[in-house]
Amino acid sequence: MIGKLIVFLSLLALSVNCQHPGIKIKGNYELLEFVRNAVVNFVEEYASLDFENVEATFDIANDNYKYSLINVSLNALTFGDASRISALPPRVLVFHSTSMGIALGGSYQITYDDSIVDSGDFSAIFTNNNFAAFVELTIQNEVLVAIPTNCVVVGGSQGAVVTGISASVSPEHQINLNKVVSENLKNTFSSTVCASLRNYLGRSVNNFFATNLAGVPIISTVRMDASVYGAPATVPNFIEIGLNGKCYPGNDSTITYTYPRPALIGFSSPSRMLKLIAGEYTAKTLVHALHSAGLLNVTPAQIAQFVTIPINTITMSFLMPGFGQYGVKPVSFQISIVNPPDIIIASSGVTLSGMAEIGFTVDNNGQKIDALILESNLTLSGNVMASTSTIGAQITSVQFTLAQKSSLVGNAPVAGLKILLDGIIKRNVVPALNTLLMNGFALPTIYGFNFTNLELALYDGAVELSGNIEGQLAN
Repeated sequence: MIGKLIVFLSLLALSVNCQHPGIKIKGNYELLEFVRNAVVNFVEEYASLDFENVEATFDIANDNYKYSLINVSLNALTFGDASRISALPPRVLVFHSTSMGIALGGSYQITYDDSIVDSGDFSAIFTNNNFAAFVELTIQNEVLVAIPTNCVVVGGSQGAVVTGISASVSPEHQINLNKVVSENLKNTFSSTVCASLRNYLGRSVNNFFATNLAGVPIISTVRMDASVYGAPATVPNFIEIGLNGKCYPGNDSTITYTYPRPALIGFSSPSRMLKLIAGEYTAKTLVHALHSAGLLNVTPAQIAQFVTIPINTITMSFLMPGFGQYGVKPVSFQISIVNPPDIIIASSGVTLSGMAEIGFTVDNNGQKIDALILESNLTLSGNVMASTSTIGAQITSVQFTLAQKSSLVGNAPVAGLKILLDGIIKRNVVPALNTLLMNGFALPTIYGFNFTNLELALYDGAVELSGNIEGQLAN
């Protein structure tokens, strides 16, 4: 459970450990308290414990009787308010409670010389049990694993409230049955609860780490390797984890990049439950993956949303008479990014730059003719900001050069086309895009949790996102 919550924190970011992580995250005491609440809610709803049968013998009037508790199962598990999660150096999380309640049910048998004297069902409630589990977060075979290094349950001193035993059972047998429940059954708590914890961490949490972190969906066509990059670190009230941060298109997790992995800056003063720093390595791989998925190209349909003036062969023929050879036909244009753009993050803003092709296509009675293709070195600058629950942006500058690559309509008057395109971009495209970008994009809900109350800061080479976590863990 603790491991799945760590995974969730890792999803809000956008494997060999040889350089520096692409992303690192840091949670404070508020996050640990939030994790505690989520752990308690999850365990109280879904806990399951497997108890062995318990037997004990007692003498009554020189006769030896055996008392057996069989098919014992968990009815409820509660932790109360006296429970905490603490972080201890170098990388240990401790869950502890002094108010754990355990409600059990099962059957009993009283036998004498292998003959059943009496049998029935019983219920028992144990309160104020002490529980502590130490879980080390470490790396094995380049995968994060959660290992319980110590686990103990000490039963409450007041015994158990036992109900359900048949009134027909003699007082002596009732006293002995109560002892078996209150003492012998209680003594199995530590081994039973701790075995269940080890089984859950190994079967569910660590299996999830091994099979899911390397391919976390960012969008439908882009994934991220969010596996832990280097050993986690814990100090009192804080936990810090580095992530690989490599984005890739589709299912091509084998793709390798030559982008450097510089050391990430230190975290600013904690003002939110969770802080996340993503460096230029992650940003560059994300842009590369988006380019590979074709998501950076601008289609004619998208351009038509911003450019409301009709463009056809007649309007184009004023600049290039060669378009007139097609008669009066619609002309569409699209922008294709040739290579993955470069991205630079600075305290003053974010800059994207790369080579683009601008194609003008004539629809000649259903036949698509690439009449003109221009090349452009494009540089886009802007700022990124955060609101309560969204990430927004603002384009501040678009600079580009223009040159002819190919033409079926004669030589392009590059200077005139640049003036035309520059006007369309500044008057139509950028304002419309900024309206869309300023509205922002909500971060996705992950495992039932949301990242809210956001703050964002830009630094040279990195972006820091701070926020709080809300929601409940989805099963």
